Amino acid sequence: MINIQEWHKEAMTLVNNALPFKNGDSKRYNELMRSALDLEAKAAYALFYEFGAEPTRSVLFRSAASIACNIQAYDEAERLAYAGLAGKPKFGVDYELRSLLFSIEKDRVDSRFMSDQYSQFLLYRENATHQKFELNRKTFGRAIPIKKVSTYLRNYESAFRNYALLDCQRDPKFGGKEDKETMAKNLNELELLGVDFHFDGFALSISSNAVVADNFASPGFNVWRKDMFHRFQEDVLTVDFSKDDDLQEIIEKFGAEERALIYKPIIDTHKTLDITTHITDDLYMNVEKSISPLSRQIREKVIPKTVVNKSVESKVLIMQWLLAKEGTMRPSKPSDILQTTEADTATFKRQLVDVKYNEQTLFLNTPIDFRLVYENPIWMIEDENYDIVVVADNHEVAVDLFQEKFFKTYQKLSMMSKDLMGEDDLRLWNNFSDIVFGQSNQ
Repeated sequence: MINIQEWHKEAMTLVNNALPFKNGDSKRYNELMRSALDLEAKAAYALFYEFGAEPTRSVLFRSAASIACNIQAYDEAERLAYAGLAGKPKFGVDYELRSLLFSIEKDRVDSRFMSDQYSQFLLYRENATHQKFELNRKTFGRAIPIKKVSTYLRNYESAFRNYALLDCQRDPKFGGKEDKETMAKNLNELELLGVDFHFDGFALSISSNAVVADNFASPGFNVWRKDMFHRFQEDVLTVDFSKDDDLQEIIEKFGAEERALIYKPIIDTHKTLDITTHITDDLYMNVEKSISPLSRQIREKVIPKTVVNKSVESKVLIMQWLLAKEGTMRPSKPSDILQTTEADTATFKRQLVDVKYNEQTLFLNTPIDFRLVYENPIWMIEDENYDIVVVADNHEVAVDLFQEKFFKTYQKLSMMSKDLMGEDDLRLWNNFSDIVFGQSNQ
């Protein structure tokens, strides 16, 4: 079993190494993927007669078959997929193996697109932190209220964005004004991903698009964002504050206000939802570490009361901003505050009548209403309808970034063939086409 794990890990490393060559050096790309396929197939076939080794057995065959599709080795991909189905794969894996076979049979060119997506998925999962949470008071048996799940995910996302922003600011490579502007823009492209959700209670693997290189970003930024996510896993996702060494390391690494930005969302999650998070293996079975709600004593060491209870200045600044006119947008009023949990945290309603970017305008059938969230010192806009998340240190910049991302996403989708759109892209396009009725230069 040890050799199988080593072969699989080496195969995933080769897949990761191959991706940068995909759109350039096709020969090198195919060589690396072929080596990855040989190792993954070797690991899978080592379990060919081990029908009790599910789901590992079928997962390895699924992985190998997808890699084979990626280099157009369709005959080999079929054999691997059928070998995976010969066991007793779980429903999700069974479905993916049959879908893969159907794609090959229907159109072998189309199947390459699917396998590309799956190869990327494998890298996300390989770099993920696997965790599940359970309610400390099981009011509904094993069932988990959806509102608790959404709160859990939203607060982890908030912690990740705060961590990325602070990590970027602390990195000496990004010291110039131009670099900082570029970083602020690129930070908005980072996404925290949920991979392989598992609803036995609630479990998921948390990864990030940071672990896969962005072809449009600089090599230095690609290296930073990948390293940053692994630091986030170590410093945030898996930290155990009940251990003195872990606690002291965090206190030495981050100042009190920085710790409040990073850790408060997650600490509050465990306290308000009354849950325990378990860090597990990739099958969510073996618990490696458990994170429970913190005692008051430890919580105040992580986030001192002086940080939680900010001075009134932050509140005054927010109220001044509320009463100011923002360009052509209607004046904000105190009634625009949707919720206020602390003096330095608030959520506002905002509205765009048209979307403007780079001297061009998208005309809208109806105004876009969105929420602008302030969490000292950052501003964030998140809109699920248009798949947009932006973060900035100024509310005007946040609105500008929102318009830029809205415009670019609309332009990208408008140039795609609707017949080739995936389910998510088609959903987005429908949302955009419902609200945008025209475009012109200013």
